[in-house]
Amino acid sequence: MLESSTVWFVTGCSSGVGRSLVSTVYEAGHRVIATARNVASLSYIPDESNVLKLKLDGPVFITQEAARIFRETNPPSQGGTIIQISSIGGLITFPGSAFYHASKFALGGFTESFAKEMNPNWIINLMVVAPGGIQTSFGSNVQFTTRHPEYNTPASPLNQLLSYMTDTEVQMTFATPDSCARTVFDVVIGKDQRPLPRRLLIGAETISLMEADIKKTVDEMQSWKAETHRCSAKSDHGETIGETM
Repeated sequence: MLESSTVWFVTGCSSGVGRSLVSTVYEAGHRVIATARNVASLSYIPDESNVLKLKLDGPVFITQEAARIFRETNPPSQGGTIIQISSIGGLITFPGSAFYHASKFALGGFTESFAKEMNPNWIINLMVVAPGGIQTSFGSNVQFTTRHPEYNTPASPLNQLLSYMTDTEVQMTFATPDSCARTVFDVVIGKDQRPLPRRLLIGAETISLMEADIKKTVDEMQSWKAETHRCSAKSDHGETIGETM
Protein backbone atom coordinates (compact mmCIF):
# COMPACT_ATOMS: atom_id res chain seq x y z
CA MET A 1 0.00 0.00 0.00
CA LEU A 2 1.41 3.40 -0.99
CA GLU A 3 1.85 6.01 1.73
CA SER A 4 0.13 9.40 1.50
CA SER A 5 3.59 10.98 1.07
CA THR A 6 3.83 9.29 -2.33
CA VAL A 7 4.34 11.76 -5.18
CA TRP A 8 2.29 11.25 -8.36
CA PHE A 9 3.66 12.96 -11.47
CA VAL A 10 0.80 13.05 -13.98
CA THR A 11 0.94 14.42 -17.53
CA GLY A 12 -1.95 15.47 -19.74
CA CYS A 13 -4.08 16.67 -16.83
CA SER A 14 -6.24 19.24 -18.59
CA SER A 15 -9.00 16.75 -19.45
CA GLY A 16 -10.06 13.11 -19.71
CA VAL A 17 -8.35 10.36 -17.74
CA GLY A 18 -5.42 12.59 -16.72
CA ARG A 19 -7.74 15.11 -15.11
CA SER A 20 -9.71 12.39 -13.31
CA LEU A 21 -6.53 10.69 -12.10
CA VAL A 22 -5.18 13.93 -10.61
CA SER A 23 -8.49 14.48 -8.83
CA THR A 24 -8.44 10.90 -7.50
CA VAL A 25 -4.86 11.25 -6.24
CA TYR A 26 -5.59 14.63 -4.64
CA GLU A 27 -8.73 13.37 -2.90
CA ALA A 28 -6.74 10.40 -1.53
CA GLY A 29 -4.41 12.87 0.19
CA HIS A 30 -1.34 12.04 -1.88
CA ARG A 31 1.04 14.63 -3.28
CA VAL A 32 0.63 15.38 -6.98
CA ILE A 33 2.57 17.14 -9.73
CA ALA A 34 0.05 17.92 -12.47
CA THR A 35 1.24 18.92 -15.92
CA ALA A 36 -0.39 20.24 -19.08
CA ARG A 37 0.51 22.21 -22.18
CA ASN A 38 -1.55 25.08 -20.71
CA VAL A 39 -1.22 25.45 -16.92
CA ALA A 40 -4.41 27.53 -16.83
CA SER A 41 -6.34 24.37 -17.66
CA LEU A 42 -5.35 23.00 -14.24
CA SER A 43 -7.45 25.54 -12.34
CA TYR A 44 -9.74 22.75 -11.09
CA ILE A 45 -6.97 21.65 -8.70
CA PRO A 46 -6.64 23.74 -5.50
CA ASP A 47 -3.31 25.55 -5.02
CA GLU A 48 -1.80 24.15 -1.84
CA SER A 49 1.38 22.54 -0.50
CA ASN A 50 0.55 19.06 -1.80
CA VAL A 51 0.05 20.30 -5.37
CA LEU A 52 2.53 21.49 -8.00
CA LYS A 53 1.40 22.57 -11.48
CA LEU A 54 3.82 22.52 -14.41
CA LYS A 55 3.81 23.17 -18.15
CA LEU A 56 5.25 20.01 -19.66
CA ASP A 57 4.83 17.48 -22.46
CA GLY A 58 6.75 14.56 -23.99
CA PRO A 59 6.43 10.99 -22.56
CA VAL A 60 9.81 9.62 -23.71
CA PHE A 61 12.00 12.24 -22.04
CA ILE A 62 9.79 12.29 -18.94
CA THR A 63 10.09 8.50 -18.66
CA GLN A 64 13.87 8.63 -18.98
CA GLU A 65 14.17 11.33 -16.33
CA ALA A 66 11.74 9.59 -13.98
CA ALA A 67 13.76 6.37 -14.21
CA ARG A 68 16.95 8.30 -13.43
CA ILE A 69 15.38 9.82 -10.31
CA PHE A 70 14.01 6.45 -9.19
CA ARG A 71 17.42 4.87 -9.73
CA GLU A 72 19.77 7.56 -8.43
CA THR A 73 17.78 9.80 -6.05
CA ASN A 74 15.18 7.63 -4.33
CA PRO A 75 16.29 5.34 -1.49
CA PRO A 76 17.51 1.94 -2.81
CA SER A 77 14.43 0.08 -1.56
CA GLN A 78 11.91 2.61 -2.91
CA GLY A 79 12.15 2.59 -6.70
CA GLY A 80 9.13 3.99 -8.52
CA THR A 81 6.31 3.33 -10.95
CA ILE A 82 5.74 4.75 -14.45
CA ILE A 83 2.27 4.49 -15.97
CA GLN A 84 1.74 5.34 -19.65
CA ILE A 85 -1.85 6.13 -20.64
CA SER A 86 -2.10 4.81 -24.18
CA SER A 87 -5.10 3.23 -25.93
CA ILE A 88 -6.46 -0.03 -27.28
CA GLY A 89 -5.33 1.69 -30.49
CA GLY A 90 -1.77 0.89 -29.42
CA LEU A 91 -2.54 -2.84 -29.71
CA ILE A 92 -5.03 -3.12 -32.57
CA THR A 93 -6.00 -0.79 -35.41
CA PHE A 94 -9.11 0.77 -36.88
CA PRO A 95 -9.63 2.56 -40.22
CA GLY A 96 -8.95 6.27 -40.58
CA SER A 97 -6.46 6.59 -37.71
CA ALA A 98 -3.12 5.46 -39.13
CA PHE A 99 -1.00 8.21 -37.57
CA TYR A 100 -2.80 7.97 -34.25
CA HIS A 101 -2.11 4.23 -34.14
CA ALA A 102 1.51 4.79 -35.15
CA SER A 103 2.03 7.07 -32.14
CA LYS A 104 0.30 4.67 -29.73
CA PHE A 105 2.19 1.62 -31.00
CA ALA A 106 5.41 3.64 -30.65
CA LEU A 107 4.63 4.54 -27.02
CA GLY A 108 3.82 0.93 -26.16
CA GLY A 109 6.91 -0.42 -27.90
CA PHE A 110 9.15 2.15 -26.25
CA THR A 111 7.70 1.40 -22.81
CA GLU A 112 7.97 -2.39 -23.07
CA SER A 113 11.55 -2.23 -24.34
CA PHE A 114 12.48 0.35 -21.71
CA ALA A 115 10.97 -1.86 -18.98
CA LYS A 116 13.17 -4.77 -20.05
CA GLU A 117 16.26 -2.61 -19.54
CA MET A 118 15.47 -2.06 -15.85
CA ASN A 119 17.58 -3.92 -13.29
CA PRO A 120 15.14 -5.69 -10.90
CA ASN A 121 17.16 -4.29 -7.99
CA TRP A 122 16.07 -0.77 -8.97
CA ILE A 123 12.40 -1.68 -8.29
CA ILE A 124 11.21 0.41 -11.24
CA ASN A 125 7.85 -0.74 -12.61
CA LEU A 126 6.28 0.28 -15.92
CA MET A 127 2.74 -0.34 -17.12
CA VAL A 128 0.85 0.74 -20.23
CA VAL A 129 -2.85 1.49 -19.73
CA ALA A 130 -4.93 0.71 -22.84
CA PRO A 131 -8.48 2.07 -22.59
CA GLY A 132 -11.14 1.37 -25.18
CA GLY A 133 -13.98 3.85 -25.61
CA ILE A 134 -14.15 6.57 -22.96
CA GLN A 135 -16.91 9.09 -22.42
CA THR A 136 -14.89 12.20 -23.29
CA SER A 137 -14.99 14.82 -26.04
CA PHE A 138 -12.14 13.06 -27.85
CA GLY A 139 -14.33 11.79 -30.67
CA SER A 140 -16.01 15.11 -31.31
CA ASN A 141 -12.65 16.90 -31.30
CA VAL A 142 -11.18 14.72 -34.04
CA GLN A 143 -10.86 16.59 -37.33
CA PHE A 144 -10.58 14.76 -40.65
CA THR A 145 -8.98 16.12 -43.78
CA THR A 146 -10.97 16.10 -46.99
CA ARG A 147 -11.25 12.48 -48.09
CA HIS A 148 -10.95 11.10 -51.59
CA PRO A 149 -14.47 10.26 -52.85
CA GLU A 150 -13.55 6.58 -53.14
CA TYR A 151 -13.01 6.51 -49.35
CA ASN A 152 -16.09 8.55 -48.51
CA THR A 153 -19.01 6.24 -49.26
CA PRO A 154 -21.66 4.84 -46.89
CA ALA A 155 -20.01 1.42 -47.14
CA SER A 156 -16.48 2.67 -46.43
CA PRO A 157 -14.88 1.15 -43.30
CA LEU A 158 -14.27 4.56 -41.73
CA ASN A 159 -17.87 5.74 -42.18
CA GLN A 160 -19.15 2.51 -40.68
CA LEU A 161 -16.83 2.97 -37.71
CA LEU A 162 -17.90 6.60 -37.25
CA SER A 163 -21.55 5.57 -37.34
CA TYR A 164 -20.87 3.08 -34.55
CA MET A 165 -18.75 5.46 -32.46
CA THR A 166 -21.28 8.31 -32.63
CA ASP A 167 -24.20 6.12 -31.61
CA THR A 168 -25.33 7.52 -28.24
CA GLU A 169 -26.39 4.10 -26.98
CA VAL A 170 -22.94 2.73 -27.78
CA GLN A 171 -21.25 5.69 -26.11
CA MET A 172 -23.16 5.03 -22.89
CA THR A 173 -21.44 1.63 -22.64
CA PHE A 174 -17.99 3.27 -22.63
CA ALA A 175 -15.96 3.70 -19.46
CA THR A 176 -15.94 7.09 -17.76
CA PRO A 177 -12.72 9.02 -17.05
CA ASP A 178 -13.44 8.73 -13.32
CA SER A 179 -13.83 4.93 -13.44
CA CYS A 180 -10.59 4.65 -15.44
CA ALA A 181 -8.73 6.86 -13.00
CA ARG A 182 -10.04 4.95 -9.98
CA THR A 183 -9.04 1.63 -11.52
CA VAL A 184 -5.52 2.84 -12.34
CA PHE A 185 -5.13 4.32 -8.84
CA ASP A 186 -6.29 1.10 -7.15
CA VAL A 187 -4.03 -1.07 -9.33
CA VAL A 188 -0.98 1.07 -8.55
CA ILE A 189 -1.51 1.29 -4.79
CA GLY A 190 -2.07 -2.47 -4.69
CA LYS A 191 1.04 -3.40 -6.68
CA ASP A 192 2.82 -4.91 -3.68
CA GLN A 193 0.06 -7.50 -3.34
CA ARG A 194 -0.48 -8.00 -7.08
CA PRO A 195 2.38 -7.13 -9.49
CA LEU A 196 1.48 -4.73 -12.28
CA PRO A 197 0.70 -6.18 -15.72
CA ARG A 198 2.68 -5.01 -18.75
CA ARG A 199 -0.56 -3.68 -20.21
CA LEU A 200 -3.82 -2.99 -18.40
CA LEU A 201 -6.91 -3.04 -20.61
CA ILE A 202 -9.71 -0.67 -19.62
CA GLY A 203 -13.30 -1.25 -20.72
CA ALA A 204 -15.15 -4.52 -21.30
CA GLU A 205 -15.06 -4.18 -25.10
CA THR A 206 -11.25 -4.30 -25.12
CA ILE A 207 -11.24 -7.98 -24.10
CA SER A 208 -13.27 -9.20 -27.08
CA LEU A 209 -11.35 -6.92 -29.46
CA MET A 210 -8.02 -8.26 -28.24
CA GLU A 211 -9.16 -11.88 -28.20
CA ALA A 212 -10.34 -11.61 -31.82
CA ASP A 213 -7.08 -9.99 -32.90
CA ILE A 214 -4.95 -12.57 -31.08
CA LYS A 215 -6.96 -15.44 -32.58
CA LYS A 216 -6.49 -14.02 -36.08
CA THR A 217 -2.75 -13.66 -35.49
CA VAL A 218 -2.41 -17.23 -34.16
CA ASP A 219 -4.50 -18.67 -37.00
CA GLU A 220 -2.38 -16.88 -39.61
CA MET A 221 0.83 -17.92 -37.87
CA GLN A 222 -0.20 -21.57 -37.92
CA SER A 223 -1.45 -21.38 -41.52
CA TRP A 224 1.87 -19.97 -42.74
CA LYS A 225 4.11 -21.94 -40.39
CA ALA A 226 5.83 -23.91 -43.16
CA GLU A 227 6.84 -20.74 -44.98
CA THR A 228 8.09 -19.24 -41.71
CA HIS A 229 10.29 -22.26 -40.96
CA ARG A 230 11.54 -22.39 -44.55
CA CYS A 231 13.56 -19.24 -43.91
CA SER A 232 15.38 -20.61 -40.85
CA ALA A 233 18.79 -22.24 -40.75
CA LYS A 234 19.00 -26.04 -40.77
CA SER A 235 20.35 -28.05 -37.84
CA ASP A 236 22.96 -30.81 -38.18
CA HIS A 237 20.07 -33.29 -38.42
CA GLY A 238 18.51 -31.55 -41.40
CA GLU A 239 15.64 -30.11 -39.36
CA THR A 240 14.71 -26.49 -39.37
CA ILE A 241 15.72 -24.91 -36.06
CA GLY A 242 12.62 -24.31 -33.97
CA GLU A 243 10.52 -26.77 -35.99
CA THR A 244 9.83 -29.06 -33.03
CA MET A 245 9.30 -26.29 -30.50
